[in-house]
Amino acid sequence: METSLKKPRPKESEISIELERIGTSPQIKSYQLEENVYLIAFRFRPLENVSGFNIPLKTRKIYYSQALDEEELHEINLEDFGFKEVYLPLPNGLISFSDRDFIVKNDEKIHLAAWIDEENMKLGFLVENSPQQPSFDWEFYYIRGDKKKH
Repeated sequence: METSLKKPRPKESEISIELERIGTSPQIKSYQLEENVYLIAFRFRPLENVSGFNIPLKTRKIYYSQALDEEELHEINLEDFGFKEVYLPLPNGLISFSDRDFIVKNDEKIHLAAWIDEENMKLGFLVENSPQQPSFDWEFYYIRGDKKKH
């Protein structure tokens, strides 16, 4: 007799991060995958020239993985730069928005640079001048915890 163990489907769960919707009325679902790890499904149809979402930055120190060095976390202090906004390509999708909060975009679903607005303290994932298509399906992982564990 053959048996197989199926993983239980993740249960929908509330997340404790603020997603500011931009130019759309998305369907957002979140699922708890394990303790302090959530999957966020963000499905939307662009309604304006710029569409997506922003997350408020809670610190001026950002941790992310640079191109050609995806295995390491690098720290940048937004105060060290003379710009008001910048785009980071995020080759493995990982970026922090606080000392203990990380978002990881699923690059298999969408490959977008993260937009950082230093003046207004926002981290954004936005499309501009998007083609007319039924909808976008983005996935992000929200991880809460110590950066050394991840």
